[in-house]
Amino acid sequence: MVRFQSLESFSSDFALLMASSEVDQKFLGLFAKNTGQDNPYLSAMLYKILGLSVLLSKKLVRARKLRKLDTTRDTKSLQLYHHIIWLSREGLVIIEQHILPMVQAYVELKVLAFKLRASFYHIY
Repeated sequence: MVRFQSLESFSSDFALLMASSEVDQKFLGLFAKNTGQDNPYLSAMLYKILGLSVLLSKKLVRARKLRKLDTTRDTKSLQLYHHIIWLSREGLVIIEQHILPMVQAYVELKVLAFKLRASFYHIY
């Protein structure tokens, strides 16, 4: 069981857990591979989301480590925060405009897409 020291620690650690779920990334890659023959456009969008998810999880971990160094002064990683917000916005656009309209036939993929959308909204 994961225990958090405070509410602030919980919310920031929860964001990291949501964005960097290796299980979600594994299934996203599996769905992207399996839909390649039936729907290559959907497969390409899933691969884009997978790439964004991997990049975003690394950046969130890095931002969290920089924030832990000294919380009393302003962090020097403002550009990193802007890039995280930009990546999450791009992920939201891809999911809402390209993936969600095409996943009606795939039940598991539909659930994963809604979960990823919630994760991107949480970060954004």
